[in-house]
Amino acid sequence: MNTDAQGRALGVRDDYLDLHAVIFAGMTIDFAGFVTRYPHWHRPSSRRCLNDRRDTAPHRMSVPDRCPCGSRREYAECCEPFHLGAAAPTAEALMRSRYSAFARSLAPYLLRTWHPSTRPDHLDLDAEITWRALQIVDTVDGGPDDDTGVVEFRAIARSADGERHVQHERSTFTRVDGRWFYVDGGSGPLLR
Repeated sequence: MNTDAQGRALGVRDDYLDLHAVIFAGMTIDFAGFVTRYPHWHRPSSRRCLNDRRDTAPHRMSVPDRCPCGSRREYAECCEPFHLGAAAPTAEALMRSRYSAFARSLAPYLLRTWHPSTRPDHLDLDAEITWRALQIVDTVDGGPDDDTGVVEFRAIARSADGERHVQHERSTFTRVDGRWFYVDGGSGPLLR
């Protein structure tokens, strides 16, 4: 039985399992690098959620508010300043902050960072989608001294019914008056 099926059989929520890099032989190594043993995993009668055990362990520190963009930095030090109005220094930084805005349902930020020539009138985010990971595949230009840039990425999401979705896009960006804007997601061939 694989770890996802094993976790579901024990009543562990999918979103909890997605936070873990490795689960095996009663040992969990989570995304923050902590190692914790859960001996009750191998008892079939155990229906206890791992979150319960984690919340009551007095020696465990709480996991910091990690930024959804995958930078491994805290949100307050990564994408939050952009969401609060600071200008992103590069096209990739804007791409990461826009992914974080999707993950945190910040539609006003997405509209504010969308170039006026292609921006929709309004944006309805799907509350049934949970964004899980961002992978930057390639960047072309888009640096602090450039006026245009391209960022190719894969964004992984999971729908409410558990279906996995991957959005693979090659996005173009332009800088106007020192601020980067998302232009569109269809320009140029995808790199393989």
